[in-house]
Amino acid sequence: MKLYIVSSNTWTDGWGAQITVMGVFDNKERAQKCFEKYERHYYTKIDEVMLNEDNPIYLGGYIE
Repeated sequence: MKLYIVSSNTWTDGWGAQITVMGVFDNKERAQKCFEKYERHYYTKIDEVMLNEDNPIYLGGYIE
């Protein structure tokens, strides 16, 4: 089963990143609606993963 993870970098104060999961959906259309809700305010993306499988994905971040 495919899942769709909507995540955003919600850090807006200078350098850095704060990655927040906005939702996890089993339907791409619902994920797209969530994406559209946050894309105007933050850098937002949708990652597709498979349930009960190894899914190494990079959500984002900032290291100095």
